[in-house]
Amino acid sequence: QAVVRDMSERIQVETALRTSEALLRTIFDTSSVAIFSINHQGLIGFANRRMAEMFALPLERLVGASYGSLVEDSEQDQALANMRRHLDGDLAKVSLERRYRCGDGSTFWGHLTANRMPELEGGSPSLVCVVADITDRKQAEQALEERATRDRLTGAINRYHMEELINQDLLRLERYCHPISLIFFDLDHFKAINDTFGHAAGDTVLREVCALVRRCMRATDMLARWGGEEFLITMPSSGLGVACTLAERIRAAVAARPFPLVGQVTASFGVAECRMGESWESWLARADGALYAAKQAGRNRVVADRRNKPSGPPEAGNSSFLRLVWHCSYNSGHSDIDDRHSRLFDQANSLLDAIVGNRPKGEAVELIEAMLADLADHFAVEEQIFLAAGYEGAQRHIALHRDIGDKAAQLLADFRADRLNAGDIFAFVAHDVVDRHMLLEDQKAYSTFTG
Repeated sequence: QAVVRDMSERIQVETALRTSEALLRTIFDTSSVAIFSINHQGLIGFANRRMAEMFALPLERLVGASYGSLVEDSEQDQALANMRRHLDGDLAKVSLERRYRCGDGSTFWGHLTANRMPELEGGSPSLVCVVADITDRKQAEQALEERATRDRLTGAINRYHMEELINQDLLRLERYCHPISLIFFDLDHFKAINDTFGHAAGDTVLREVCALVRRCMRATDMLARWGGEEFLITMPSSGLGVACTLAERIRAAVAARPFPLVGQVTASFGVAECRMGESWESWLARADGALYAAKQAGRNRVVADRRNKPSGPPEAGNSSFLRLVWHCSYNSGHSDIDDRHSRLFDQANSLLDAIVGNRPKGEAVELIEAMLADLADHFAVEEQIFLAAGYEGAQRHIALHRDIGDKAAQLLADFRADRLNAGDIFAFVAHDVVDRHMLLEDQKAYSTFTG
């Protein structure tokens, strides 16, 4: 009888165990998140169906694949370093956000949690990982951030965000004597448009004018809505003459554009170049004063504030830009980085020479392609240097590289399709790559390897 009871209890335990295993298997296979293991070699051990769906790869290709191959290229080195530290017991439970790539070439944002399990696979350390697709959440966060920095009606940068960005431009002026100009404009008699045709018609005019202005601007110029029908354009690496040329181009384009609902629309413009040591408030006041003078003179015109015009190196002919000149203050202390930065200056100036000399478009395309290819290579090398040096901001810096690379690819495509000119590419390199990234963001990392 005792034997029978013992057998009965064993059967009950085995039945309960099978039921539990079946339940766990069901949960594993029907989970809304990817569940998988990584062995001590960094290879995928087991994986569930959701992982196959999430990564657009069949299970038989996932199992045995390198975990690093699933991580977006720019984050692979950091991901593999974290994985090795986790397997070696140097990291506690991991919880982080990372970009992954799928078998079809697409990417997604994933939230990874991982636990070290030494008892798996015959005692070899392994990781049990869960990845949840958080792409929708990240896109929603980015949309909220975009709405926080842009005017909803026109899509222009809002006043608050413009004041944040302008401080960076003033800093570059103080450090490197790179000129910057401001265009302040508003629409003439706009109140009469709202009163006569209604606010909906006025909103349509504002949207269409902003779209027109963007087509006239360079890629590096910034448009902000200052309030009502008032707008600002900041022009980095540009003196007063260049800014006046753009302002006149926009003025003529607005005046020539038909607005079927309201008739002709015109705008008045005030232009001012920032002086060395000048405050944002003083600079804006001078541009505002020039705008007021344009209104007093009859509207639909451009007036420049030429008082105490800053002195400095002349602008390069009609190219609308200064040449890039390497200065010892740009040195990082790392010879490889400095050599690549200096070569970028030379390539950008070669492009400028081709622009000024009206060389064939094919030649400009070759120069741009070579320059952007070298830029991508430089970014890859720089990332390895920053990661090896233990720079805390390396991941943020890598993300900035990705954004610059995406913008560069789009600009090249637009240039090939004749949607912009080679000068816009040079402005992008001078402003986005050199001024905003190399002379500000890169500088933050230099102390890591210079002590």
